[in-house]
Amino acid sequence: ENLFDIAKLRNCGLKGRLSTNEQINYLRQWGKWMHAQLQVIATSKKDGFYCPSCLNHCENMGLTSMPVLGGVTIREALRNWFFDLSMAGRNSVDRCGGLPCTAVTDKRQVCRVLADTLSEDGTGFPAHHVCDLSDASRKELFQV
Repeated sequence: ENLFDIAKLRNCGLKGRLSTNEQINYLRQWGKWMHAQLQVIATSKKDGFYCPSCLNHCENMGLTSMPVLGGVTIREALRNWFFDLSMAGRNSVDRCGGLPCTAVTDKRQVCRVLADTLSEDGTGFPAHHVCDLSDASRKELFQV
């Protein structure tokens, strides 16, 4: 799951462009809360997490579209956890800062960060949700 899952943020009342100090402070508090929750999960011997610092919901949940954290892909982390092969990637979170900030190194990786939320026309978040796109649009977006 992304630290700043935009669907959860919207369900909790965040609306419009992320441009006011109040909205940015809300994001910072959300990030602190998420990190605190992940610390609790990290104490589990059976559970784990893989959380880039992105403002995405499901756009980057694929095995090739998720950013790489600590040199471990989500595919490797999932395999290591499921087959109990290694702790590598088991509790992965990008601690790049207090706001959405994960960098991507491959054009297939998707991670919308704070600067990406302001569209050229100033409307903020995309009007549609990527999960609602047609299969053709999804393929184009993810270059499948």
